[in-house]
Amino acid sequence: MQMWVAPEFRGGSVATELLLEVFRWAKSNGFAFVKAEVMRSNARARRFYEKFGFSLSADSPAASSVILTMRVEQAGSSAASADLI
Repeated sequence: MQMWVAPEFRGGSVATELLLEVFRWAKSNGFAFVKAEVMRSNARARRFYEKFGFSLSADSPAASSVILTMRVEQAGSSAASADLI
């Protein structure tokens, strides 16, 4: 699945709400991990995922991006993700 927030809606709560829903869906469907592929140059997106507890797991096959991963069971363990699930 791919998703993103349109530029005019960035900086608000839209991305957080999307991520909350992804974790709810993943948990209710028995998934163990949520992965995010982020352009290497998109420091803002990387910081967003990292503040929720995602960590760098691999370089993407596309040299211009990285993959960040978080265990579904960890959702809610960081201060930023305390309201996840």
